[in-house]
Amino acid sequence: MLQNRNTVLGWLGISEGGYVNHPKDPGGATNHGVTQKTLTAWRKSKGLGPLNVKLISKKDADDIFMDNYFRPVWFDQLPSGLDYAMVDYAINSGPSRAIRALQGIVGAKVDGVLGVHTMASVNNLNPAMLIIELCEQRLNFMRRLKHWPTFKNGWTTRVMGNKMGAQDDDIGVIDRGVRLARDATGIPAPQASKGKAIPQGGLAELIKTIIAALMGGLK
Repeated sequence: MLQNRNTVLGWLGISEGGYVNHPKDPGGATNHGVTQKTLTAWRKSKGLGPLNVKLISKKDADDIFMDNYFRPVWFDQLPSGLDYAMVDYAINSGPSRAIRALQGIVGAKVDGVLGVHTMASVNNLNPAMLIIELCEQRLNFMRRLKHWPTFKNGWTTRVMGNKMGAQDDDIGVIDRGVRLARDATGIPAPQASKGKAIPQGGLAELIKTIIAALMGGLK
């Protein structure tokens, strides 16, 4: 939903963190959740020259999130909570995979392109149940990846939090998503994944990001 944009962007900023270049990450170096490959393609599409991903601003990262992930999954039109679960999935695994997973759950044609028919199916079902099923399928997909042994702890915490399933006091995507769907207040912000760097600008910027996310959840 449109009104969730700023809150979710704040949460994503915490989840993704700053610059990191893990040797076993197939995406390579990332900053604010954006890979060098994605940044180069996005800047080229805007008629801009190359830029090292280390130098990307949070604003440009947010703009890339909007262009590459929010719009393809129809974030502004999705039910509250499902919007967050879908865009977080899309940032990690690509919009097409997230959309195909959702289409399979709702019984729509599985083509990786979200359109009016998929949205009609989504709107006929309970958002909280869709979020739970989507997150469970997402984690099962991650378990099949060859890099699962290396990243399993961070990935599991990001999607499920500290406990499997949806809880009111947990910090996974499934937990915040379901609470958004239920219009809850005081939703806890995510925790930065282990191995993620503090965002550029240092601890002060990280604190501001966390405060913005917390304030966005108090509605």
